[in-house]
Amino acid sequence: MTITSGGKARKFFLTIPSNYNPKVPMPVVFGFHGRDYDGIRMRDYLDLEKFGEWALFVYPDALSRNWQGDTFIGWQNGPLGGKFGGGEDLIFVDDMIAYMKKRFCTDTKNYFATGQSWGGDFSNVVGCYKGSSFRAILPVAANGAYYLPKDAKSGDCTGNPAAWPMHSKTDEYFPVKLGEEYRDFWLKRNSCSQETTKLPINDDCFEYKGCAQSTRWCLYTGNHQVPRSYYSSEAVKFFRGFVGK
Repeated sequence: MTITSGGKARKFFLTIPSNYNPKVPMPVVFGFHGRDYDGIRMRDYLDLEKFGEWALFVYPDALSRNWQGDTFIGWQNGPLGGKFGGGEDLIFVDDMIAYMKKRFCTDTKNYFATGQSWGGDFSNVVGCYKGSSFRAILPVAANGAYYLPKDAKSGDCTGNPAAWPMHSKTDEYFPVKLGEEYRDFWLKRNSCSQETTKLPINDDCFEYKGCAQSTRWCLYTGNHQVPRSYYSSEAVKFFRGFVGK
């Protein structure tokens, strides 16, 4: 699909389930890709659709930009993104949401976002600056929280989406401490205690107690990728758990 956003032609791959009914509101899931990738390949990589036809799936394409001397495809990480900052892609998110609401019968209470690497960064950015539009986010292998407000309770963020950060113990690009940065942001944002319940996943995965919105954390074994053995199924289970509530 192609829409105009910020005066530019912007593209996203859209999956419409065979059971879509224009009279029945359907959730929407956004999947954000990493550096030098695109939406259609991210669809295959995230592999979310094999777990049921329950949502419309949107896989946007980032633009190739010159980032202060380096040229590659990536997302503008909002007003605090430094070298990788800017608001063009947040406007793109708004425009995609407007498109989906106009063209389809969507469950406006249940928009979700996930992504890996730079797409994990942008999932965090969306969760903050567009949080009032998203019920839950699931960022994986993101590059810390440098693009998020220092004060997690800052009025710069909107809404309070549920959050499930995931990060590898042995990520070859971003060490665990960077994963803990965005984990801690969402723990503070959602007013969580430090008390946890172990999730039934064969990794260090926990749900925090006392949170204003569901907040989880997975520290998994592997490299700079999603945890292949459970990411897709657990992401769908997590998102679907909000539908109808």
